[in-house]
Amino acid sequence: MAAKYGIDNSERTRHATFFDYDKDGFLDLFILNQPPNPRSYSEYTGTALLKPKYASVLYRNIAGKKFIRTTKYPGPHKAGFPNAVSASDLNNDGWTNLYV
Repeated sequence: MAAKYGIDNSERTRHATFFDYDKDGFLDLFILNQPPNPRSYSEYTGTALLKPKYASVLYRNIAGKKFIRTTKYPGPHKAGFPNAVSASDLNNDGWTNLYV
């Protein structure tokens, strides 16, 4: 079903939230991804893990039928090690903010 809706992401997703990013009445999806585990027994030990492919992703909901990956959105678009996200209008400006 994820492929049907356009949200089949093969990275290590840690958390997700739905919110109306563009105020069109349809819930969009923001997912937090993390790089592979760099522990000492991992094949990724000593490699550069903070690559764009491991960054969190925003999917825009198109009329409730399909999601498209939005590559440019406000805020930092960097890989990291996020674990949770909350969506709320934190600064009372009428737009939903994400607290990662």
